[in-house]
This record gives sequence, structure tokens and C-alpha cells, in this order.
Amino acid sequence: MQKFGLTLGGGGARGLAHIGYLEVLDALRLSPVVVSGCSMGAVIGALYAAGTNGADIRILFEECLPHRGGTLRSAGLRLRSLVRNLARLGPELRHGGLVNVDSLVDSLLAPLDGCTFADLPIPLVVVATDFWSGKGVVIEKGPLLPAIKASMAVPGLIRPGEIDDQVLVDGGLTNVLPYGPLLDRCDITIAIDVSGERRPDGGQIPNSMDASSGAIQILQCALLREQLRHSAPDLLVRPALRNIGLLDFAKADEIFVQSHPSWDDFPNRLARLGLIMQQPAP
Repeated sequence: MQKFGLTLGGGGARGLAHIGYLEVLDALRLSPVVVSGCSMGAVIGALYAAGTNGADIRILFEECLPHRGGTLRSAGLRLRSLVRNLARLGPELRHGGLVNVDSLVDSLLAPLDGCTFADLPIPLVVVATDFWSGKGVVIEKGPLLPAIKASMAVPGLIRPGEIDDQVLVDGGLTNVLPYGPLLDRCDITIAIDVSGERRPDGGQIPNSMDASSGAIQILQCALLREQLRHSAPDLLVRPALRNIGLLDFAKADEIFVQSHPSWDDFPNRLARLGLIMQQPAP
């Protein structure tokens, strides 16, 4: 059996789509030999690298965030509690306040508190961006939580991190889909890109927050196109996410509906890589 690495791209709320792919891998009893992640992909990737399966990651989102009723159903992946709590961040964000992500990440990654990269059963690679040099930074050693917080530190929204005297911000500013560090470490590289696409929405002019989110998305997509020109993963997976902004956690149901066709096709694409047996057509 060929060894594969898994890259989970950044994208804020769009990163929730990663959960479905992890559940597919779990159902097929496939496990990567290394995981890399950016921003929300780093959060979910860290949990997965620690041995948490996709279903338990979904449950962890529910249990770690306060909620009023509602549960996460396996079939629908309805993250109601996550939606309610992150949606409430919206007014704060739109008034220009920085969000201290420490409490959110500490809650989600509480089982990994105090862990280092070396403690993980599956090796993990996290990317961030050096604020002063503008260069991408690859992190794969040392304390785990500071690296993840730095990877998701979107400028203007989440406080920068500091590791080894470097001021670090969102890894998506330089490498939203960090499959590069895995190319020489496994036989097959699978990268899940949740950048999505934007289309005009009834002629509406976006508000300042949506415009900022869209600008980041434009930058990330342009950088990724250039990156793919020089090297590419063996399997590039792109759920058809449309008009989902960085902070659109209130659209979780829509994210999952849009992602379902790609989740359903994922086993077929894995089979074409030889990772599983091709299922005969009914």
C-alpha cells in the first residue's frame, strides 16, 4: 500500500468542509502518514493528527462551544452550536475589534493542551506567515497550540502570534494549501482546497467585512494558481463552495450541502490513485 500525505487548506468557515473528507477516510480505514494544514485546516489537522477521527472532531466542536439545544447529526453534519456561537462574533468583528482566538482554540484543542508536535501519532506540519519579512514559515516542532493560533491569525481579525521572536500571522497569506512540505515525505499527496469561488450576488455591494474577506480570498487564489504552476499534489480536491466568506459560519448547513457531491466522489478518486479497490458500478 502506498503511503499518502494529507493537506487541509485554509479558508475560515469553508474549512468545515474538511470534516466530511476525514469521515470518508475513517470509513475506508485509510490513514495518512503525515498531515499539513493552514488556518482552520491546521486546527482540524492537529486534532486528526492526534488520533481524533472525523466524527469525534464534529462532536468536539459541539461539546467545546456553549449552545442552546441542537445536536450534530452524523448524516447531516449540522454544526448548530458552532454556528450560533461563531455567528455571534459577527457584530464584534464588524465593529473593527480584534478577536482573541485563544479561548476558542484552547477549547477545541483542550485534549492537546501542553502537547508538542513530537507528541502527535501522525506528524503534523503547520504554516504561518512572518509579519515583518512576508515570508512563509513552516512549523513542525515545539509547542502545538501557539503554532496553530499563529496559522489562523488573520490580520485585523485575530491577534498575531509570536514564536521564536517571529511575529506570525495567517499562513493563508503565503500558502493557503501547504502540500509542498509533503511532496518528498510520502508516495502520494492529497490536498483539499477549500478556497471556493465568488460570484455576483444579486448586484449587492459587499459590506466592509465581506470586502476584506473577499480580498483575502482573491489573494489566496492568485497565489495558489501560481503555486500549482510549479508543482502540484497527486490529488487536488476542491468542493464546489460558492459565495462562502471567511466568517460565514452561519452558512454551515450550506457548506455541507455544497460539499456533499465532492465527499461522495472522494472514494472514486482515491480508487484511481490505487489507495482502495475500485467499486464495481451497480
